[in-house]
Amino acid sequence: MPDRLRVLVIDHDPTHRVGIRRAIELSSVGADVVELSTPDEAFAALAAAPADCVLIDQDLPQKGALMVVTSLRGDRNGVAILLITGLQDEELLQQAIEFGVTEPARCG
Repeated sequence: MPDRLRVLVIDHDPTHRVGIRRAIELSSVGADVVELSTPDEAFAALAAAPADCVLIDQDLPQKGALMVVTSLRGDRNGVAILLITGLQDEELLQQAIEFGVTEPARCG
């Protein structure tokens, strides 16, 4: 296992990305955080180098988060995928798990 984890944060809101980055950097987890605003940026980043963990905003414009999860799962079965949502929607959370999310995380 590498000394540092590579974590991708996919969220269209730069404030959310910065907050997540800071939380990870202040934790005891040794991680390099890559901030991305679109699914296409995420796929390009993953093509360049693998990630250990992907945190993805449920409310992505363009392609829906669950479609992105499906694509990620198809190519990278070992990566941990966390879906970040502010919604209290149990059906969405169950659907996310069925699509391959490792862990849904409620925020807010």
